[in-house]
Amino acid sequence: MALIRAVHTFQSNTGVPADAVVNVTHWTTPDASPGGVVLQEIITKIRKFYDEPTENAPNVCTMLSTTALSSLGARIQLYNLANPKPRSPLVTDLRQAPGFGPSLYPNEVALVLSYSSTPAPGVLQRRRRGRLYLGPLSSQPSLVAGATGDNRPSALAMRTLKQAGERMATKAIGDLVEWVTLSTIDAVTGKVVKGFVDNSYDTQRRRGTRATNRDTFAIPA
Repeated sequence: MALIRAVHTFQSNTGVPADAVVNVTHWTTPDASPGGVVLQEIITKIRKFYDEPTENAPNVCTMLSTTALSSLGARIQLYNLANPKPRSPLVTDLRQAPGFGPSLYPNEVALVLSYSSTPAPGVLQRRRRGRLYLGPLSSQPSLVAGATGDNRPSALAMRTLKQAGERMATKAIGDLVEWVTLSTIDAVTGKVVKGFVDNSYDTQRRRGTRATNRDTFAIPA
C-alpha cells in the first residue's frame, strides 16, 4: 500500500510564494508504487472538489476571492510518503481554476470543512481528524447570510462545501484510491467517513496581508 500526500496550492495575486494558499489531503492505494492511472485518479477527485458544481449548488471555487488569488496559479502536487526526504513530487498538475468572485473580506477569513475517520481502539480521536480551509473568501451575496451585523456563511455556501467534501470522500466501485486522515504522530491512517461545515467563519492569521504602513503617536512629556 502507498500513502500519497496531495498539496493543493492557489497562488496569490502578489506572485509571492509565501502568500500562496495551501491545503493538504492524504490518500491510500493498494499499489505500493502507484503509476499514472492511480495518480490521475487522485488529481481528478481533487479537481472535482474545487471545480465541479455540486447538487443544487455552485462549485467551491466560486467562494474564493479573485482579489486575493490568481485563478492561473492553481496546482496539485503528489508525494509518496514512503520516499526519503527531500521528496520530489510524483506529478505536478497545473490548471486554471474557474469562477473566483470579488471580495471585501480580509484575507484571513475562511470557511472550514472538518472531516474525520472512524474511531479506533487506542488512538486518540483528535488524531483522526482533519480540516480544509477555504479562503480567502468571495463576498458574493449568495454566499453570505446577512449584509450587516452578524455575518455568517449562507446555507448555500455551507451546502456547497459539504457536498464537495462528501463527493471526494465517497469511494465508488472501481476506485483505486481512498481519502484518509493521517496522524503524523503515530502514522495511523483512517478512511474519511464523515464531516461537517459550521455556520461560522474561521480566522487564518497566517493568510493575512502584512502591514505596509504604520501610523504612530507620541505623548509629549
